[in-house]
Amino acid sequence: MEDTNTDFRIGISSIYPITIIQKQKHSFWHGALIVRLQLSSTRHLNILLTHLNPFHATARKKECEQIVATIQSSPHSNEEWLVMGDLNSLSRLDESSYNASNIVTTLTQTDKLSQKFLTEDHTAVDYAPLDTLMIDGELRDLSSSRNQLGHLDYSVPTLLDVDDMHATHMRLDYVFGNESIANKVSRCGVLRNEETGILSDHYPVILDFE
Repeated sequence: MEDTNTDFRIGISSIYPITIIQKQKHSFWHGALIVRLQLSSTRHLNILLTHLNPFHATARKKECEQIVATIQSSPHSNEEWLVMGDLNSLSRLDESSYNASNIVTTLTQTDKLSQKFLTEDHTAVDYAPLDTLMIDGELRDLSSSRNQLGHLDYSVPTLLDVDDMHATHMRLDYVFGNESIANKVSRCGVLRNEETGILSDHYPVILDFE
């Protein structure tokens, strides 16, 4: 578990050997942790864990630009990479669900919600942060945007319902991966049940890969 710029810490545990590659604070509201797992004698998995800015999409876009730059400049850029965490952002892949729920109306109820999730004119969802990861970074959103019933695979709010910023069902927690690992993923989605509903104000995301 590593310190960040705030009271929120970032950590990882693994049955595989972990090497901390880098800790980043200067370009992030909270911070980012880059680690390298040795899965076998010939295979390594690079993971960037982060918790993006909780206030403004424009700030999160800059953080996502830093994430892309970090991966692309890494000497291990051709290896398997995952980017994961509370990204505090809405995904364009969920746009149909958000349009159906008229989420813009919900998010314009308070200035804080509007500033966090909407464009500067407060008329539309600002998808720019995650677009940066998917377009500029060529990373794939490995999480399921819909559950088996075809509904939004939301990660907030949980049963605790303690955060006013979780004003409606939203997917804020993600796992992104590059092409080297994306095709090896067999399952990735939000784990919602009675137990996980009271463990945190966010539901966890589970990922299985070969």
